[in-house]
Amino acid sequence: MACSGPKDEQRAPALQLYRGVINQTYRAVTLAGAVPKVMILSALHGFIGPDLEVEPYDVRLALEPATN
Repeated sequence: MACSGPKDEQRAPALQLYRGVINQTYRAVTLAGAVPKVMILSALHGFIGPDLEVEPYDVRLALEPATN
């Protein structure tokens, strides 16, 4: 799943940090105690696991590919 613009205001595991619709929906339908089998595409960090602690940041995924 992709990261989202809305984020929590403090460092948290990635699955809890992101506050977008996809992330909220996933949390709502996941059974309590279930271990999520997802990877998150972060605009800053690339693919990360749901338990990786991440500081809030303000970077968006680009529509255009990098030109380096």
